[in-house]
Amino acid sequence: MKRNQAGFTLIELVMVIVILGILAAVAIPKFVNLSSQAEQAAEDGVIGGLRSAVYTYSVNMMATTGSEAYPSNPFDALKVPPSTYNSTLTSPSANDQWTFNSSTGTITHRRKNGTDQTWTYSSSAGTIQ
Repeated sequence: MKRNQAGFTLIELVMVIVILGILAAVAIPKFVNLSSQAEQAAEDGVIGGLRSAVYTYSVNMMATTGSEAYPSNPFDALKVPPSTYNSTLTSPSANDQWTFNSSTGTITHRRKNGTDQTWTYSSSAGTIQ
């Protein structure tokens, strides 16, 4: 008597596992890179917002006082600073935190991987480099 058996053979299961392993090996680095690119784009957005806010502050000062002026802290020009901005620290103490050091003019963002990205703000020229 012959029985009807349903299911996969061992070879078929091994092949599926190998294919899934290859797909995972290719996809995981892409997703890791995508995450760092997204974080960099978010930083660019915050810095762009700061530049725009500093310029708007300057135009406002020109219109109200007749002289050009820039804020001593660029985050003060924002209507709503980033939720992770800490105004009391001069350098970040946690990941995804923004700080401004007024003595050096340094804007710092600590990325989620623990590295710091910095920009320099000139309160005399209103520029962020």
